Amino acid sequence: MERRMIEKISEAYCKWEEHINLRFAYAARDEYMPMNLFPDLFKETFELMREMNNEYIYLGKTFKDPIVMMSYIDFIALISKYVVYDSVEDNSFFKYFTVTSIITEKLIQYATRIGRYYHPDNNTVIYLDDEEEHEGRFEFDSDDYPPFDSDNRTKHTYNIYDGNFEDLRVLAAKLN
Repeated sequence: MERRMIEKISEAYCKWEEHINLRFAYAARDEYMPMNLFPDLFKETFELMREMNNEYIYLGKTFKDPIVMMSYIDFIALISKYVVYDSVEDNSFFKYFTVTSIITEKLIQYATRIGRYYHPDNNTVIYLDDEEEHEGRFEFDSDDYPPFDSDNRTKHTYNIYDGNFEDLRVLAAKLN
């Protein structure tokens, strides 16, 4: 069980590492962004994070081998390096670098938030994903990204399981 989790983290880590090394080239349009690969990478990352949260962290379960948790923390730290859209001019095709950055940022938020909780009795706290998160739907409010324009506030959605970037391309166009 723990070995399987370490392998899943390692596989995802290697995939992200390649994209992180190319992030500035993607933004500068010096390197082709393989947008056909990102939906699967986001899905794999989301499912890994969801499993860690819902099967281990929220239940208070620990691993016998501390390397599992350390690898997971290292993985989250690694993918956070990809999120540099607010300090880099995005010249990528259709602003895809910004699109992938804001999805990555949302995944990091998903992995590190407490989640929704309830008390079935007075002594127990149970943590859960929100329904939208559990189904892989993330909402993006335009007010959360500069430049802030409260008069033209919009909400955008990305579904991990359908991988359609169109709605986030609209948001990315507003940001740059």
